[in-house]
Amino acid sequence: MVHALAGAGAAVDDDAEVAMTLGDGDLLCHPMEVAEEGVVRGGEIVQGRDVLARQDEQMERRAGIDVADHDRVLVLVHARRPCLAATDSAEEAVGHAFRLTVFGRHPQEYPEYSMDFGFTPEQELLRRTARDLLTDRAPMARVRQMIADDSGLDDADWRRMAALGWQGLVVPEQYGGAGLGLLELAIVLEEMGRALLPGPFLATTLAALALVAGGSDAQRARWLPRIGDGSTRATFALVEESGRWDPAAVAARAQSGGEALVLSGTKRFVPEAAGADIIVCAVRRDDGALALVLVEAGARGVTIAPLATMDRTRRVDDVVLDGVRVDAEQVLPCDAATVAARLLDRGRVMLAADMAGGAERVLEMTVEYAKVRRQFGHAIGSFQAIQHQCADMSVEVEKAKAATYYAACADAEAAADAALAAAQAKAIAGDAYRFVTARAIQIHGGIGFTWEHDVHLYFKRAQSGEMTFGDATSCRELAAQRLGL
Repeated sequence: MVHALAGAGAAVDDDAEVAMTLGDGDLLCHPMEVAEEGVVRGGEIVQGRDVLARQDEQMERRAGIDVADHDRVLVLVHARRPCLAATDSAEEAVGHAFRLTVFGRHPQEYPEYSMDFGFTPEQELLRRTARDLLTDRAPMARVRQMIADDSGLDDADWRRMAALGWQGLVVPEQYGGAGLGLLELAIVLEEMGRALLPGPFLATTLAALALVAGGSDAQRARWLPRIGDGSTRATFALVEESGRWDPAAVAARAQSGGEALVLSGTKRFVPEAAGADIIVCAVRRDDGALALVLVEAGARGVTIAPLATMDRTRRVDDVVLDGVRVDAEQVLPCDAATVAARLLDRGRVMLAADMAGGAERVLEMTVEYAKVRRQFGHAIGSFQAIQHQCADMSVEVEKAKAATYYAACADAEAAADAALAAAQAKAIAGDAYRFVTARAIQIHGGIGFTWEHDVHLYFKRAQSGEMTFGDATSCRELAAQRLGL
C-alpha cells in the first residue's frame, strides 16, 4: 500500500489502512459508501483480491480500489484498529475510521487534499451554541445556586433549552423534534458536563428514547411533543434493592387487576424523579415477562422520596409504587427486555459524553492553575512531575472522548458492535473522570478540596457518574460477555 501510493505524494501512517473508491459527489454527501473494491499490490491495482498481513493474533486487511475512472477519487482510511481476521469486511473497517486522506487520480482535475474525520458544520454550530448558552446562563456561581436550591434547574432555563431544540434532539420530526441521533446528543451532553449543569436533561432524554423505541403511536403522539417543547419532564426507573443496572434484576410487580395492571415495589436511585411528570418504570408481569409502563408522578399510590447523595448536581430519588393502577394504554407495546437493554447502552454513551466533557474542563482548570501557582520562585507547571501528571490527564481525556464519539457513531449507524462500544465508552470515561479529578485535586493542593474551589464538585460528579448505569468493572464484564469471553 505504501509503495502503491508513493507516487501520489501520500504520507501513510503505520496504522491499518483501507482504501475505497467514491464518486466525487459521494465524497461530500456520503463519505462512507464504498463503490468498488480491489487491491493495491506492487504498485498495480488488481480487482477482487485481498492482501492480508498477520500481526500477532489479528490480521490487517489492506485493500486498494480501482481509480481508473476520472470521476473517482482514492480515499485512504487510517483505521482505529486493525481489522479482525475473518470478521471485518472493508466496509466495517471503514466504520472504524477516524481520518481520511483523499487523492485525485488526475491532479489537474482533483488536487490533493486531506480531510480529518470530524464534526459537520451543523454539529460544530450545535456545540458552539451549547457552550455559549451554558457559559452565559450556567457559570459556576449559578451552578452553586442551583445546587443549593431544591428545585435545581429553573423553568426559565429549561424553556430556553427547549427553544433551542435540545430536549427534542432525538424526538422524530413528525412529533416536533429534530430527529437527530446520539452523536448530536453527545455533543450537547459533553458541554453540559463541562459546565457541571444540574437538571433533568439526561433523564428526560432517556425516557424520550424509551418512547421512541417502544411506545405506541398514541403514546408517542401524546408525550413526545410535550417533552420536545419542554412542557413535560420525564425519567426512567429501573434499579431496585439489588442496585444492579440490569433488566433481569427487576422485581417490582405488575399484577393483573381487571383491565388494568396494579404496580407494587420500590425503584431506587431514580434520576430527577421529584421534578418529573412521567416515569417510565420497568416492572415484572405475573408471567415473569418484563414490561415498561408509563406512570404519572402524581398518580395515586406513587411516593417519591429524595435521597441524600455526595453529588449535589444530580438528584436521585426512591419511587415507591403502592397499588398504582395503570391502564393498558400506559403499557409500552414492545419487547421490554430488549428496549430496556438498549436504553441502558444509550444511557452509558450519554453519561460517558457528560463525563468526558467534565474531565476535559478539569484538565483545563488544572493547567491554568499550574501556570499561575508559584513555588520556589517558579510556576509549578514548569516542574517535570506536574507536567507528567498533566500529560497523563490529557491522555485519559482523549481516550474518553474517542471512545464516546465512536460509541455514539456506532449507535447512530446501528453498528453490530454498538452495545460493546457503549460498555467500553462508559468504562473508559468513568476511569478517566475519576483519574483526572483526583490528580487535579493533588495538583491544586489543599485549596482543591475546599468548598470555595470548584474542583471538588467535579470530583463528586465523577464518583456519582461512575456508579450510574454500571461502574467501570461491571461495564468491562459486560464488554467481555459481548465479546464472548
